[in-house]
Amino acid sequence: MRSLTGALLAAMLVAALDADLASPAAAQEAADGRVSRDLDELRFGVQLVGPRLSRHDLEGRVVVLYHWCITCPISTGAFPYMNRLAEQYADRGVLVIGFQVARNPVLEENNVVWALHHLRPSFPVAMLGTEWEWPAMYLPWVIVFDHEGRRIYGGNL
Repeated sequence: MRSLTGALLAAMLVAALDADLASPAAAQEAADGRVSRDLDELRFGVQLVGPRLSRHDLEGRVVVLYHWCITCPISTGAFPYMNRLAEQYADRGVLVIGFQVARNPVLEENNVVWALHHLRPSFPVAMLGTEWEWPAMYLPWVIVFDHEGRRIYGGNL
């Protein structure tokens, strides 16, 4: 799991940092105007860790949206890799944002804050409420946007 997760994250970043490597599917999404629909509609919900972000903070950056759940051991186990990703590539314009996927954000917030104290994320984390529809069947789910807002990856780790 460790080497696979690291290799996957590295491959996503190489693609995101080099705009010419965007997939044909991403190019079609751009032509259709569907490129950054998810990014444009992003609402941060309850901010748990890190600075409060706005849409302006995302412009011109490679954005990695990391969807996880406190009850998923794979999601919490990937935090060291996401921390390394956030720290190692921050100077190249990469921004990792974590979203705790909550079925009931009001009831889960205290448990998540406690877990984040132990997970020690080096990236901003917010609660993602039930109002945002996302296509993930399994967690963790990652969406990567290049510096022009083009979605270049969306899938499970």
